Amino acid sequence: MKREEKSLTKYRRLLEFLLLEDGKTLEEVAKILGISRQALYSEIRKMGIDLKKRNAQWFAMHLGVPQLANADWLLQQKGKVTLRGLARKLGVSPTFLKAQIQRLGLDLKDFKRKPSQLVIVHCAWCNAPVAVKPSKLKKQKYFFCSKQHLGKWLARNRKARKAIYDPEIVDEFIRSNWQTMTDVEMAEQLSISVETVKRKRRKLGLKRR
Repeated sequence: MKREEKSLTKYRRLLEFLLLEDGKTLEEVAKILGISRQALYSEIRKMGIDLKKRNAQWFAMHLGVPQLANADWLLQQKGKVTLRGLARKLGVSPTFLKAQIQRLGLDLKDFKRKPSQLVIVHCAWCNAPVAVKPSKLKKQKYFFCSKQHLGKWLARNRKARKAIYDPEIVDEFIRSNWQTMTDVEMAEQLSISVETVKRKRRKLGLKRR
């Protein structure tokens, strides 16, 4: 009886390995065993083998793409390519790649971040290095390392506001200070009318009670 139990245990482990890790399909295993697919399916159900528990290795073996089971390799791709681009590179769909990343226990959020090629500029107030996206260089002339330095720079340059800084900086100043400064105080700092400050603040969705 014990020999029979050991034999059944080995048989179950073999089926689990083939169907959950080694990339074999029901049809392939059934052919190896010389039985029908239906008979094999019935047998694995009795054994409690759940095909939904196929691991990352199974999919990598099944598709012939070993990188899909290599967590270290996938982690090295973060920040280099988008998730969609990585899926295209591996020849799978983005949906499948997301599921595979989760099977490996990796954080899917890391792979959703688009690769960024940052450019180093300098804070207009203290000259500290600031990393920004290249697209911002076309929209904005001055950059800042902190909200505090943004406020100081605006206060010093308020008379030449229209000529030397972008409207986006005004929006950022309002966004950063509207809870600690009144509309009148912000208008004075920015050298613009109180009504303009109110209009911009409301447009930004910053409503006072």
